[in-house]
Amino acid sequence: MRVRGTILIKFAFSILFFVLLFSFVRGSELADVLRQIHWGYFLLSLLMGPAVLTASCLKWRLILVHGDKRVSFARLLQIYCIGYFFSNILPSTVGGDVVRAYYGGNEINDQVYSAISVFIERFSGLIFLLLLVLMMPLLRPALYQNPTVFVTSLSGFAGLVVISVLIFVPSITDRMLRVGNVLTSNIILWLNGLKMARVARMATRLEDVIRFVAAKTDKVRHRLHLAWQTMSKDKTFLFKLITLTLMFYVIAILNVYFSFKAFGVHVELLLVAILVPAALFFAHLPVTILGNLGYFESVFVIFFMIAGVPPAESLVMGLLLRFKMFLLGIVGMIFYFTFAGGDKKKPGKLVSPLKNALYSEQLIEKTTDSVDCPL
Repeated sequence: MRVRGTILIKFAFSILFFVLLFSFVRGSELADVLRQIHWGYFLLSLLMGPAVLTASCLKWRLILVHGDKRVSFARLLQIYCIGYFFSNILPSTVGGDVVRAYYGGNEINDQVYSAISVFIERFSGLIFLLLLVLMMPLLRPALYQNPTVFVTSLSGFAGLVVISVLIFVPSITDRMLRVGNVLTSNIILWLNGLKMARVARMATRLEDVIRFVAAKTDKVRHRLHLAWQTMSKDKTFLFKLITLTLMFYVIAILNVYFSFKAFGVHVELLLVAILVPAALFFAHLPVTILGNLGYFESVFVIFFMIAGVPPAESLVMGLLLRFKMFLLGIVGMIFYFTFAGGDKKKPGKLVSPLKNALYSEQLIEKTTDSVDCPL
């Protein structure tokens, strides 16, 4: 029931975002933009979808394949497409990363390391994204005067600080958690001392929430520390990882640039390079369903208004990005129903990746302190 409720709430938010978007954009404006389509740039934009997929898959393969493990790149492309199917088409809470971790583990016969490799891939991308969000506006310092850009850059800086503290100064995190536990205990004792049933229930809920946050913080800290150790252990590996991450973001920027060009919209490439990381920073917050349907497009409309792009043109560009993700998801759906995993068995029920991934999660929690990532 909780899962269904989450899906329904996210679906409602998707509808709400589209209602808000179309309240600002008239149908005639969208039609005018669509009539300006440039088929050469449109085809070039379509090619950017597989290019983004290829860059992501190359990066994951670099992390996943180690020692005597051998996995064909074509195989991993199939798995990555299946991840797109789960994330962008299938209305469920089973994310594409969970599915990739499961099938990747089948390929290398190591579910734990496969799950860790997916986390490292995401973590390295997040670090690079935060750096881009913070530093790219330096190429146009006047943009910092815009509240949206300033807040986004400030958020990027705060994110880097938090991650640095969690990785390099674990004693501060431990101290904060201990202080938080003491304060929480005192507050709960005081609330319980009031001897009011409603207040007692509030105290119990507060205690559960704080314990949940503390457990999540500790889990994230352990995983970040493990990811950083793995990434920094081999300098050659780190250089390749940085290169592939940079390649991914360059292609992602060109993806947006050519998608604008496909509808005759000219936006300076430098502005696109500055605004795309900021938009991606907010666009990937898990707000709505089906790959943040509605919310994703809304974020791009808001950010490219800074560059003077009318909402209708940004919305059409965002819908083209959505269309390309949908096509990759359709390809992933075909692979899913014809795919044989590393154990030579077909995927079977949709829930099987989730069950196996949850088992991997438990193993990771048990082995985080001692696992030796073979990179």
